[in-house]
Amino acid sequence: MISSTGTAAGVWGNIIGTLADQTDLQAALDAKQPLITNAAPLSASLVDGLANVATTGSYADLSNKPSINGVTLSGNKTTDDLGITEGTVVRLIRWS
Repeated sequence: MISSTGTAAGVWGNIIGTLADQTDLQAALDAKQPLITNAAPLSASLVDGLANVATTGSYADLSNKPSINGVTLSGNKTTDDLGITEGTVVRLIRWS
């Protein structure tokens, strides 16, 4: 069947009963994520392929931690820890 716009029109069969009778459809609807909002965000655990840090939020799980002068930035660091003295040029590395 072709519609007046020239595209193929869908052909529907008979749907008998109520939504509760359509158990496969109801199961698929029940498994869906609710509306994603600030109040109900998408859980990172539902997304495949994320790094551990995405689900734990732990800095310890972060790979390729930033560093200054070869010193990994974790915990509290002083300028002495980072090898920074007055007049020191600091090389910052950008990760993509």
